[in-house]
This record gives sequence, structure tokens and C-alpha cells, in this order.
Amino acid sequence: GRWAATFNAPLTPAPMFWLETSHITKLRCLLASSASRDLAAADTLAATCLAHAERLHNQPAWLTLLALRSLLLERMGQRNAAVDLLKRCLHQAAPEGLVRTFVDLGPSMWNLLGAVKDAELADYIADLRAAFSQAARPAEQLLDSPGAALTQRELEVLALLATPLSLQEIGEKLFISYSTVRQHTAHIYEKLGVNKRRHAVLVAAELGLLPAA
Repeated sequence: GRWAATFNAPLTPAPMFWLETSHITKLRCLLASSASRDLAAADTLAATCLAHAERLHNQPAWLTLLALRSLLLERMGQRNAAVDLLKRCLHQAAPEGLVRTFVDLGPSMWNLLGAVKDAELADYIADLRAAFSQAARPAEQLLDSPGAALTQRELEVLALLATPLSLQEIGEKLFISYSTVRQHTAHIYEKLGVNKRRHAVLVAAELGLLPAA
């Protein structure tokens, strides 16, 4: 996040793949943030990078940026537009059999792929979703409403799992016992399809389940 805030190198007229990778990385950092100003900055950066990649006929970067923009649109509450854009991206990527372009984007992409309904893409989408590791797949019940599977208390515990507090300290902060915190944590792991605290926080951030900083 600190690096993304200070990286402002301009895109150049000529192909510079290391620079394009840096801009795409910054876009991913902004997308991972829950702050509205970062999403707005991501929207501007995505548009600039897409125009640049299209101008240079850089198909790999262009497809990656389309996929990222589809996730951005969903984060901004424009789910139909997100699905339509992802469908367009998939039609371009399918003939090449691209996998990492989508799988590397994590649980949010696994989720959004499931919302694309297109008979021509059905087999390709099934292959892509199967390529995600188990840890990268959000629980099935999270697909329609990310917060629906977690209780209010579990969301409170989840938010504190993203802090340096120990389980004992989380219990003290919420006025519940250590064993109760452990029980809530086990339920959170099960619902998010993970088995480690760090993974739970990463998946929760991808799904927008953590409170804004």
C-alpha cells in the first residue's frame, strides 16, 4: 500500500513490460483497498492502462487489465457491467486457453466467473474455476452475498483477526472467553474455506468483508 501510494512513473509511448507490470501491480493494490478514494484512483488508472495496452496491441496486458477492471466494477457496485466486461474478456482469452490471467486474481475472480452465463464459454469457465486452489475459493454460500454466511459476531472477530491482537486479547476486547473466540475463529475459517489466520484475512479483504481503515 505504501509503495502504491508513492509509485507515479508515467506510462511511456514504447512497450516497457516491467513498467506495465508495475502499473498493473499498483492497480491490484488499489483494488485491494476498501477506501473509496483508492477505488476511484483504480478506476482512473485502469482506464489509462487499458488505452495504453490497446494502443500498443499488448494483448496479455490488455486482457489482464480487462479482468481487473471487471473486479473493480463489481467492487463499485456495478455487477452487471462487471459480468458483461468479464464475458468480453473471456471470449478473447478462450482461444488462447489462458488460465493464470484469471486464477492469479484470487477468490473475487472465482466468484465473478460463476456469474457469467454463456453457453460458448461454459467449458472454459468450468476449467478456470477448477484451476483455483481450494484456499482461493470462497465458500459457496458467499457467492450471492459475501457477508451472508457470517454472523455479526463472526464479522466482529474477523475484523480483529486482521489486527495484531492475539486471540486472548480479541476475547478481552469483545468481552467473551478465549474458547469462544477460538470457536468463532473455527467457524470463520470453515465458511471462508481456509485454515490459517493470514489466509482468512486475505480472503476477507478480497470479498470486502473487512471494515474500511
